[in-house]
Amino acid sequence: MSNNDYSLFDGNTSSFQKAMDAMNHGDDIKAYRMFGDLWKSELWQEDVDVQLNYARVCEKVEDHTTALKIYSKLMETMAKNPNDNNSLIVEANMTRLSDLINDTSNMMNSRIDVKQNLDEASLIKSLFSFAYERIIQPGESICDMGDVAGQMWLLTEGEVEVITAHGEPMVIKGSADFPCLMGELAYFTGMRRSATLKCTSRVTLMELPFERIIDAQGSDPSIQLMLDHLFRSRLVFHLLSQHNIFKKLDEDVRRQVALSFRHTSYLPKKILVEEGVPRDNAFLVQSGTLLLLKKNDDGVFEFISSMHSGDICHLGGLLKDYHAPYRIVTGTPCRLLRLKSETFSPIMAKNPWLVKAILEHTHESVERQVLHPERKNLWAADRYIKMDKKR
Repeated sequence: MSNNDYSLFDGNTSSFQKAMDAMNHGDDIKAYRMFGDLWKSELWQEDVDVQLNYARVCEKVEDHTTALKIYSKLMETMAKNPNDNNSLIVEANMTRLSDLINDTSNMMNSRIDVKQNLDEASLIKSLFSFAYERIIQPGESICDMGDVAGQMWLLTEGEVEVITAHGEPMVIKGSADFPCLMGELAYFTGMRRSATLKCTSRVTLMELPFERIIDAQGSDPSIQLMLDHLFRSRLVFHLLSQHNIFKKLDEDVRRQVALSFRHTSYLPKKILVEEGVPRDNAFLVQSGTLLLLKKNDDGVFEFISSMHSGDICHLGGLLKDYHAPYRIVTGTPCRLLRLKSETFSPIMAKNPWLVKAILEHTHESVERQVLHPERKNLWAADRYIKMDKKR
């Protein structure tokens, strides 16, 4: 760009103001170039206003990859400065980032086009290309219940006994053509190990450390898409299948509902649902803690219960103009899945009994309007992946 267009500082008007003027006058291309130069300069690159406005104009000119980089940088800044006054702005963009990834993944230079190819064999192959092989002898443990989690595994040969605090031990088997995914629950939820995994034969597995996943996400945004799809298609589907409202649906429809959830993230103290105010979403907790509050006779909000990984709440939000008799607030940083009413409405139209079922659910006491998973049954989710030799 020539110096006639603008300079870093030009008399009484900074280049930032000129970029703002260009954006406000609808000259998105010029604003895109100007904010881009500002973002690359040492003087302006840490300025939140520059980052936010550049990200917005990137979206307007459909440079979604750069927009994603900027929002990621904003999230890093927020993590380092949790008390920064701009945290609410950044929090809003965390949700925008998740939506942007889902809406524009087919535009990214990624290892796999997740929107066009949701075949789980391809997802697993791509994800575990960052893993390394381990061989473990009979009698040795892969992990113990209560351990802090740091890996997930793909069992490709041998047998492993799964020992939980609830129920009888179970044995899982793996092969190259039909491997079994293990340890992913702790990655998705942030919980400690929920089971001890003990080898009952010589075992070959692929071990994927969580830090390798994080490193890979920096260069390949589709990694997070793979994980999100895997969580929805396996664990969310399994969780929905535990509750009467959803398990009465045909299996294919239930899977459609599971895949319709969208990921989002929030900081602590965010009001997700306000008492008496419509909010057209149902929520499922992936990680973190939500707080359920209700006003007492004096008009003061009191704590009713907390919600954790696997809990589903605010099903009334799937109904038109539902006014909740409670408040839901994030108690910690949370990663949630939301199901929008407009997405669920066509399913209710084909299954009208759902309206009555959800209405009856909203007439329950406030604490009973939270659907809790069967903790002892979390390991019952299908973890086997059918690999296609042709791929």
